[in-house]
Amino acid sequence: MKEITGNLWDHHPEYIIAITTNGIIKKNGECVMGRGCAKEAKDRFPDIAKKLGTHVKLCGNHVYYLGKNVVSFPTKYGWWEDSDISLIERSTQELVALVDKSGWKSVIIPRPGCNNGRLKWSKVKPVLKKYLDNRFTVISFGSKVGTSRMNSITSFKNEFEFLSNFYTSPFVYAGYCWPTVEHAFQAAKTKFSTDKWLVRIAKTPGIAKKKGRRIALRENWEQVKVSVMTELVWLKFEYNPTLKNKLLDTKDAELIEGNYWHDNFWGDCFCKKCSDQKGKNMLGYILMQVRKEEMNKC
Repeated sequence: MKEITGNLWDHHPEYIIAITTNGIIKKNGECVMGRGCAKEAKDRFPDIAKKLGTHVKLCGNHVYYLGKNVVSFPTKYGWWEDSDISLIERSTQELVALVDKSGWKSVIIPRPGCNNGRLKWSKVKPVLKKYLDNRFTVISFGSKVGTSRMNSITSFKNEFEFLSNFYTSPFVYAGYCWPTVEHAFQAAKTKFSTDKWLVRIAKTPGIAKKKGRRIALRENWEQVKVSVMTELVWLKFEYNPTLKNKLLDTKDAELIEGNYWHDNFWGDCFCKKCSDQKGKNMLGYILMQVRKEEMNKC
């Protein structure tokens, strides 16, 4: 196994490119490919997400040849999850088997699970070295694949305050009108109507958030919270066309909910304490998904 630094796509199509993927299929049959090298693969080859979705639906979350000298390499099951080291090991074995069968001589792969997957290279490297020979090259990047901080929005304040869940943007959800996404999200945590009402009448989204921390959580909250947030963000922009246009005006900028309050799930904390962590930035990802779908409608 060789290691280099550079741009993955500089080696395409001379090398077979392995892109890190997950096992989630959208309603349109496409696999979710919204970040990193998977996103860039989809941008280059728009049909690749559908091909992967078909494979995953029929046979599960595995390594597949997708055409165009591109191979899938699953590192996680859900796109919102951290990468799974046992899945990475299985994918490595499957990749070697596919390379042996196909007779490929040169395959390049990014450090699996070490960017959006939040794993450390020191943990992943020994797993890869067990299986990969000199046909395989592992590449690391000096910056995020396909993006640049020069083209990023890293604070939802001032002119980009409208991206925040605290921004006033009335919409209807579950039969009630909500002043902000934050109000609706906190209320969705519980099944008790009294708790929902107390959150809904909170004077500010900050107060709603505090009330949400004290209510009894529904049993499946951890499993559904991402889908709930996704629906609420969709409704926010669907009910507020002016905000939707402002979202579209961000074009292809990477949207990062930068913060200093240690939220590395919905955002990315920039404090010194969290400097060695990479936030999942789930809210930013959801916003970019909404923006992409709306752009496709135009």
